Amino acid sequence: MVLLLFTSLETEIITTTAPNPSVATYTSLQKSYSNTLRCPCSNTAIPYEQFLTLSPTLHQVCSSDFITNGWLTILQNTYDYHAEDWRNRAYSQFQLLSNICGLAKDTVNVAVRRFIVQSLVVSSILSESEFNIQLNATLDQFFLSTIRSFGSLINITTLLTQVDQLYLGLRTASWSTNVDQFMSYNTITSNVTGNQSLKAIFNSHGTLNVNLSSVNCICATNPSCQTPVAIYQMDSIWSTRIATYIVYVVPGSVGSCSTFSSLMFS
Repeated sequence: MVLLLFTSLETEIITTTAPNPSVATYTSLQKSYSNTLRCPCSNTAIPYEQFLTLSPTLHQVCSSDFITNGWLTILQNTYDYHAEDWRNRAYSQFQLLSNICGLAKDTVNVAVRRFIVQSLVVSSILSESEFNIQLNATLDQFFLSTIRSFGSLINITTLLTQVDQLYLGLRTASWSTNVDQFMSYNTITSNVTGNQSLKAIFNSHGTLNVNLSSVNCICATNPSCQTPVAIYQMDSIWSTRIATYIVYVVPGSVGSCSTFSSLMFS
């Protein structure tokens, strides 16, 4: 009696194979047999390019008129303004902005091409939720690594600019300036031998306040110096003195220790 009862309660496991099931068939089986369904993949590595398309979109400024050749040509032809005038700085900053946009585009495109040829590796089929979780985690890691890669380029540029600031000065070669104002020379004569040597002295530069009346920050001690940038009117008084007036303070535009840092702070 006991033997007959045990035999009647015994569970029989039956394995059924469904070759090359459709999505609808798999979905139906997944709902009915979620705990026991096994679906090994005949191809365990699937390139992302077979099912994924990435279309990066840069900041809108990188598709604006501010980085076009026409706008840059207009700015390049401005001259004979006060050294601190926004019109003297504008070409360098917008040309740099154009270069950064180009670098960002190239960096992202290269990263996308490298990523898209990689493969999703799985041993068995994933449910829709499992697939979405794994893909989103992979994409998040890809986005983060791309941002960090581009950020490293920006940080290196910032560091090199700060290291060379004593020689480079606040202005670039496209501005009306003379490097001698950032460097002076003294001739030293030895009291013993009478030999002469040349001593070069780098003059620490900084940012002027918007009224151009005083230096409000020294870049050697604070590489994050910032000051408003304006458009000035210069009027000659008699024949030797020039009076400078603020015509317009450019909103959002900041002067700093270099063209690069000025753009980053603006």
